[in-house]
Amino acid sequence: MASGSVKPPRILSFFLSLFFQIQLLVGCGGLIATTGFEEPSLSFSGIRSLKERPDGSWLLEWEPIQVVNLTYEVFTRQGGSEPTSSAVGANASAESSYNFASPIGKTSDSFFVSDNLLLKSNTCFVVRAKHSELVDTNFKELCTGHSSRAANISNVSPPIFNSLTLINGAADGKLNALEMSADQPTVALDALSFMYARFAVAAQSVNCSAIESYGVGIPRASDFGGIDGTRSKVCVKLFNLTGAPVYGESEVVTVATLLPVLSSVQLSNVVVNSSMKTSPLSLTLNGSSGSSYKVSCLLNCTIVSGGEGVLSSSIPGVATAQILVSGEGVFRVAGKLIDKAGNESSETIATGQADFVAPTISIGQPNFSVIPVNGSVSFPLTISGAVLTELVPASVNLSGSSSCAIAVTNGTSANPIVNLLNCSSAGSVSISIASGIASDESGNSSISTPASAVVSVSNATPTVNNFALVNGASDGILNASDVASNQPVVSLDASGFESVAYSVIDSAGSCGAYNVYSPSVPLAANISTTDGSSKVVCVKLVNSLGTSTYAASPSIVVDKTAPVVSPPTIINVGVGNKLNATQAAANLPILNFAYAAGESPGFAIADSSVQCSSALSYSPAVPTTGHPGFVNGTNKVVCVKLSDAAGNSAYSFSSAISTDTQVPLAPVVSAAVLSDTLVNIAENPAGGFAVVIQGEAGASFTLTCATNCSVVSGGTVAGGGASTTGSLNATGSASVNVKATNSGAFAFNTVQTDSYGNASTATNTTGTAVLSAPTAPTLSMTALADTFISISENASPVNVSVSSGASASGLSYTFSCTSNCEVKSGATGTLNASGTATPTVQVYTGGTFAMSATVTDAAGNISSGTLSGTADLTAPVVSIGSPTATAITASGSVSFPITITGSSTVNLLQTNVNTTYTGGVSCTVAVTNGTTASPTVLLQAQHLPLLRHLQLFRLPHL
Repeated sequence: MASGSVKPPRILSFFLSLFFQIQLLVGCGGLIATTGFEEPSLSFSGIRSLKERPDGSWLLEWEPIQVVNLTYEVFTRQGGSEPTSSAVGANASAESSYNFASPIGKTSDSFFVSDNLLLKSNTCFVVRAKHSELVDTNFKELCTGHSSRAANISNVSPPIFNSLTLINGAADGKLNALEMSADQPTVALDALSFMYARFAVAAQSVNCSAIESYGVGIPRASDFGGIDGTRSKVCVKLFNLTGAPVYGESEVVTVATLLPVLSSVQLSNVVVNSSMKTSPLSLTLNGSSGSSYKVSCLLNCTIVSGGEGVLSSSIPGVATAQILVSGEGVFRVAGKLIDKAGNESSETIATGQADFVAPTISIGQPNFSVIPVNGSVSFPLTISGAVLTELVPASVNLSGSSSCAIAVTNGTSANPIVNLLNCSSAGSVSISIASGIASDESGNSSISTPASAVVSVSNATPTVNNFALVNGASDGILNASDVASNQPVVSLDASGFESVAYSVIDSAGSCGAYNVYSPSVPLAANISTTDGSSKVVCVKLVNSLGTSTYAASPSIVVDKTAPVVSPPTIINVGVGNKLNATQAAANLPILNFAYAAGESPGFAIADSSVQCSSALSYSPAVPTTGHPGFVNGTNKVVCVKLSDAAGNSAYSFSSAISTDTQVPLAPVVSAAVLSDTLVNIAENPAGGFAVVIQGEAGASFTLTCATNCSVVSGGTVAGGGASTTGSLNATGSASVNVKATNSGAFAFNTVQTDSYGNASTATNTTGTAVLSAPTAPTLSMTALADTFISISENASPVNVSVSSGASASGLSYTFSCTSNCEVKSGATGTLNASGTATPTVQVYTGGTFAMSATVTDAAGNISSGTLSGTADLTAPVVSIGSPTATAITASGSVSFPITITGSSTVNLLQTNVNTTYTGGVSCTVAVTNGTTASPTVLLQAQHLPLLRHLQLFRLPHL
């Protein structure tokens, strides 16, 4: 049976199955099971202790689990069963005596006080944890132990009831809606000498001793029911060990759950204008009489007075607060009621609008700044922000030295006009508008305006001012562009005149009443469409007295014919109009262009796709090859704009100019023979050595011999020469043969030039020619002084001297056997300070042998020498023939014939004959023909003992 076992994560399921459960008996027979790998924070071990408190209640405690949303449930034995033993913590009853579906208490704390439990001896408890991740089946039972009291039951004092005090929400004798919802305990018991208590909620008039049904729990707010106005009390029934009850009751509790009613919240004004800005508004609340109220400002207002209080009883259900609006726009104020039980009504909001901005009036410019005496002038007005306007002549104030009559047009609209008529005398006049002529929806009234612009009243005859040609006609000529734009051709200051009219006539005519005049200002198209015509504009001005004045403008000539323009010619660039870096640096004029006197050209650089008549920036200066418009890698044209004296323009353009001002890189020049910077005889044949040039595909190149060399092939040069030119192929490569002319340092340089003529910097190539071979080496062997090598001389390697002279010191050599011999040491190496090396050889067999040696200088030039000789590796053979007698007598003699082969010289001496004797024999030795190939050895016996044998050890030969 697991205690506080946890549903393990899936990943741990396999591991958990590997552990075994260990069960231990704990406390009053309680059983705790622990599972291997179990999360300890979710393992609940059950009740830990049960302690009696001085007031007779019991304190249950346990070790808490640190998990959120966890509750603990307390259970007691069902059916009144008790353990058989009275010992504290006894557990003699089966687990089945508990109803684990019905706990007697729940808590989230780690303790529980048994104030409202069955308090008697031998009562047993079990505590279990409840959580979504926890299955708690522990049965750790602890029991009270009062069996000892039964023996002294006669001595038990009766319970003493002191008080049952109302607490929490019931403390004031009322339970409002919020307190009912909180549902907290309502009483606290003060009593002595009792074992357990029972509680009941009864009507105010009920006798507590008459109640039959008491419960074990302390009554909570919900036990008083939800009927508003109900008056109830809490009864308590106390027991001691003898079972004699004592009754007590609490103060009466009234249920008051009906919320107060706030029927309305009203503002004295919902629209506040500027005149009301400093005056408080009244807020009236209507609702349940006798309730408290509270007013709060939510937006753009403050409470002045009456923010809190009680609804009036003299005027049932009414209260008034004063608020002050503090800002433009919407303002909000709220009110709510609180009854005597503490119930609060919902908040009611009243909304208003503050408008502190008054309508504005502005006076526009008069239609004339100067008028004649008895003339008239009008001032336009603009009224903004008003819904009601009432402008009358009395609202207009005049200022100035001239007196005028006042008339108003459209006085009730947003755009009235003030007319000043019949101004009586010379001087000045201006107007202003009085306040209050316009008002808005909020009741804000307009304020007075400042004075308008001043109008001069004059009795002088007006004159024509500033009558001039303008726009395209300002220069007295209308060209094609001017006519096409069709703008006005004259302007005029008509101050002081009532009307203005215009007429166009030939320059030879005169302005007068007989011409046809129109109020429209003449446009360019009204002048003429015929080239060469000359016109003037006449103006007729009439003042307020009806007097006419005429004036003529300067002459206007029409010229719409564009000049004839020829295409420009490109100069100072390469073939195909290719512009390179050198030409750009020269900064010379890039084109020739001819035009007639009186015409003026303009030039612009543009992309070849651009129309020259588009909005380009033209300059009178002829562009040069260094013009910044010629950007590397682009195709440009030179646009020409030719303008005549009238301003008519025609356009042309040059052929396209391509630009490449990027100087190519110096070419990469290489020659295989120059990998060591030296050129030897073999590398410098009559046809020269190959030089590879790499650069831009299609570029041309020039290779020039500067020192000690010549070009012998390649490019366009046939035969030898100091330089050659050519073109790089599609891969940017070319080959030229160069020959060093003498030993010593040589140099040549190479330049590549692209198709635009841009030349690279030169690539300088240098080397050293070594065109004479080192002195041929001589080979010698001391062993060959006698013309052949003998067996003894060939027994060990024989020294060979290779010598090329002191000038060859440090050169490398190679030594090899070419016939019938083997190099034993010094096959390769470096000649010493004397130009000598000493390799060693050994001959294979007798006969002729040969060897050779080469000397190579730093450039790779080779010289060689040879040596041959003869080897005699077969020794002469000496054989002893049969003696003339096999036995002789004392003093006798015997001859031994000797045969010598393979020797060119023989010299057999007596001392060369070795004899061996036995038995005391001795002989004298004599040699006959000792220098021939067939000598004889004669032995003359000296003693009787027999000559046993004769042995010849050696024969000398040369």
